[in-house]
Amino acid sequence: MMSIGLLCLVINTNGYCSSKDLPKSDNRDWETFGTSNDAAYYYDKRDITRVSDRLSVWTLIKVPEEFKKDTIEKMKKAYPKKTINYQAYGESRELLEIDCGKKQFRTKLSVMFDNRGDVLSDMRGDEDWKAIESDSLNDVLYQKVCKTEEKAWEKE
Repeated sequence: MMSIGLLCLVINTNGYCSSKDLPKSDNRDWETFGTSNDAAYYYDKRDITRVSDRLSVWTLIKVPEEFKKDTIEKMKKAYPKKTINYQAYGESRELLEIDCGKKQFRTKLSVMFDNRGDVLSDMRGDEDWKAIESDSLNDVLYQKVCKTEEKAWEKE
């Protein structure tokens, strides 16, 4: 697992090391990139950081009632004392790193928020890269951020 210091160094390309550093949702420029199981998925189209073929981008999942119920049930099993906080679960945000050249991604940071925008939990993501499958939500995001950014790079 990655140490928190190294994680901060890696994540700091976007200026965020922990959920405490995250700006509120209203400071973002969220654009939808799909839906799944009634959840709406967005990405912040203004805050995309590029280093070589890799991009860092924040995503947002607006949580529907059924997804919220499933999450609360999972939390009851894993963290019984914290379940009460999740009754107001409203959204999740993830900092994704996408390797546009290799068409793969990994989650750097995952944060769950309540309906008021307060952090319920945050956790470091995976070090392992995962392939972006065709016709998946991640593929839609890849097409939006990598292909759009690629055109912008060519103009530079």
